[in-house]
Amino acid sequence: TPNGDGINDGFDVGAVGAVGAWVVIYNRWGHKVHEGDLLTRPWKGQHHKSGEPVPDGEYYYVLRLDDNEGNTSDHTGSFTLRR
Repeated sequence: TPNGDGINDGFDVGAVGAVGAWVVIYNRWGHKVHEGDLLTRPWKGQHHKSGEPVPDGEYYYVLRLDDNEGNTSDHTGSFTLRR
């Protein structure tokens, strides 16, 4: 709910031991709306090119976590964005 109320305004990970959390987020049509490292900058519900807020709806992510020992793990999932 990225609506500026200070509660759930960003999509991030609290991955203990992770040194990188690269995510790509897609809308329901498979168009990329965001790409970046969630450890350095949580996603605030804005399109990565225009900076405009993306609409409410279902989004899908591909997340690559890197730990401090050089191990990588891939994760996928979905979430619903509501403002």
